Amino acid sequence: MTVVAYLSGHGFGHFTRSEAVLAALAAGGERVHLRTNGRALPLARRAAWAASVEEVDVGPGVVQRGPLAVDPAATRDAVLAHLARWPATVAAEVDAVGALGARLVWADAPPVALEVARRAGVPGLACANFSWSWIYERWAGEDDAFE
Repeated sequence: MTVVAYLSGHGFGHFTRSEAVLAALAAGGERVHLRTNGRALPLARRAAWAASVEEVDVGPGVVQRGPLAVDPAATRDAVLAHLARWPATVAAEVDAVGALGARLVWADAPPVALEVARRAGVPGLACANFSWSWIYERWAGEDDAFE
């Protein structure tokens, strides 16, 4: 079976949480293709078990000025830019998932992954302990872009 895994590039946690599952799948003979960006990309490139690693716009998460300091205005701009690219990203990734022969899309947990799975007609499985919408919701009252 071929698995295409989309991992949020926002931080190391998404990659490290999914790595145990994806590495076990690869050890069992599954081909696991990683799609990510940002901070997770260097980790993905070191994953010897990955059949391939591609940098893909899986979304910005949040923009931070430090480990505990989020920049809402920069986050808004990054999210709006990601959404502007959304149709092209989804179309390209549907093609990629098809070309790779994916039988499953794994998401930790960029929304684009599950839209790609839906449009490609492939089961999608999300591994997450929160949704980016929960994070963005806190700014919705101050900035309509987060609605």
